[in-house]
Amino acid sequence: MIRSNIFESIKDERGLRRIDNIYLYKDENSTENSFSIEQLMIEIDYKFWVFQVNREFDEVELILKTQLEINFDEYEEFNSLSNLKGLEIGTLFAIINDRGYTDGVKLKLFSGKLTDENHSFHATLTLIALASGLQYELSSTGIDTYLI
Repeated sequence: MIRSNIFESIKDERGLRRIDNIYLYKDENSTENSFSIEQLMIEIDYKFWVFQVNREFDEVELILKTQLEINFDEYEEFNSLSNLKGLEIGTLFAIINDRGYTDGVKLKLFSGKLTDENHSFHATLTLIALASGLQYELSSTGIDTYLI
């Protein structure tokens, strides 16, 4: 029994999923080096994929927003992941726990267009929902590399 469908908001999105920019929203109590964030927002083709924690169910949710709805004064460019600009999201996996909650997501990132033969695996961005917010990890090695 899945509580929410992480893919519902983007199921009709077609075309390239190339990352134009990445922004984050941190709680004012977060430290500069904290890996816990309130929202991770990925700009793709003038739309924003907003990953955040649904506090009621303690799970990751994905909301699609348009540029007009965003107050950029509350966000900052995510410099620690700025090297992901220009990469394409190939696959989005949901991490579902035994009670049906979406505990996290994995985004497989590729360099080059996925429609070209020259595209290659670049990294996996993992987001996990915790009570403190979203925790993230960027990995270019590991088991994900060998499963492709």
